[in-house]
Amino acid sequence: MAIIRIPTTMQKYTHHAVTVEVQGETVQAALEQLVTIHPELKQIIFSDNNQLKGYLNIFINEKNIREAEYLKTKISDDLELLLLPAVVGG
Repeated sequence: MAIIRIPTTMQKYTHHAVTVEVQGETVQAALEQLVTIHPELKQIIFSDNNQLKGYLNIFINEKNIREAEYLKTKISDDLELLLLPAVVGG
């Protein structure tokens, strides 16, 4: 199972879990399983048209999936995905 690391700001939607184990062959499948396990995350992760929200970055082994195949990026059981919301402000 792949592991999704949940940032502190989103842990209130995962009952304070720091990590969640998921299965899936792609980032999309892993995220879909994550929001099935923790439905409140769906509005945080996905837009109304099921696209990844623009402020959310996902890293696999320190590489942003936006630089790979985006949501179609292949994953394996030993990977860790890091959800990282962008920080904005002045």
